[in-house]
Formats: sequence, structure tokens, C-alpha cells
Amino acid sequence: MMGAKSIAPLFHKRLSTARLLIPQASFSVMIIIVGGILTSCGQILEAEQESAIFTGNLKAEQPTSMPPQQNAMRVDRQGAVEVAITPIEAEPDSDDIIMFEVALNTHSVDLSMDLVGLSTLTTDRGTQLKAASWTGGSGHHVSGQLAFPKVTPDGTSLFDGAQQIILTIRNIDAPERLFVWQVSEIP
Repeated sequence: MMGAKSIAPLFHKRLSTARLLIPQASFSVMIIIVGGILTSCGQILEAEQESAIFTGNLKAEQPTSMPPQQNAMRVDRQGAVEVAITPIEAEPDSDDIIMFEVALNTHSVDLSMDLVGLSTLTTDRGTQLKAASWTGGSGHHVSGQLAFPKVTPDGTSLFDGAQQIILTIRNIDAPERLFVWQVSEIP
């Protein structure tokens, strides 16, 4: 039976042979390259998913009987502020209002701003309306409801002939944030 002293030279010789076959520096470079490729693929997939959510171009994999607002959240992560917006049902006596639930989250920017002056709702046909009200507060984690009229000043329905609506919010740690929905997704 071989002792520990007689095995050590044999082990050392095999280890030296392995080092000759795959130089340590090349092996390290190969690990770094493979890690970088895997990380890039993950970031590309994540960016594609975020883009699909942002633009409303999600592949419809939910049943058609699902209420539209359950998968209608849009998220924008520009700058240090994440903005998540979901169209919601207005109060029963508010048939002339379009409501959005808005969540603003950050750890570095003061969010005590009035979204009424920063938000517009536009259709793909060019009709544009300013926000009517905002119920949010202040701090680093703010949520509230942003309301828009459904009828233009001339009495026309915002949705007449429209297929998409675009909610634009300006100057929240980014020049402009766009949130797009199909009209069918709006309650």
C-alpha cells in the first residue's frame, strides 16, 4: 500500500501535466468570456421583456376572459426612478374619467411633485388631453391615482377612432416616459 509521501510526487506530476494542457491564464480568460456571454444574454432577454411591457407588445399568453387591467401594467426604469402605471376602473359615478394607478419608487430622488402638470394622454390619432387630478403624496415611495377626462373640450370621446393611447410623463428624473396601451386594455 502506498503512503502519503509516495502519493504526493505522483499527484504533483499529474497536476503539472494538466497545467501544461490548459494554461491557467487561458482557462481564466475562457471562464471570464463565458460568464460575460451568459450575463449579456440575460440582460438582452430582460431588456426585451421590459421593452415588451413598456410598449404594450406582449405576446398574448393569457386567456381572453381575463379582465384587461390584470396584465396592463407598464413599467419605466429610466434614471433613478421606477414608474409603474396600470389603468384601473374609475368610480361608478365617474364614467367620464380614465384612471391610472401610479407607483413611483426611488432611493435618491424626492418624488413630491404634482403629476397633473407633468402628464398628458394622447391617442394614436393625435388627440391630446392634460391630466385632471393626482392623488399621490411625497417621499421616495409614492403611489396615487392619476385621472384624465374621457371627453375632449369639443365634446368628442377620446377613444373615437383610436386604437392606442399613450400616457406621457415628463421630468421625473428623465426627460420623458411613454406608456402605451391598446384601447381595448383600458377599463
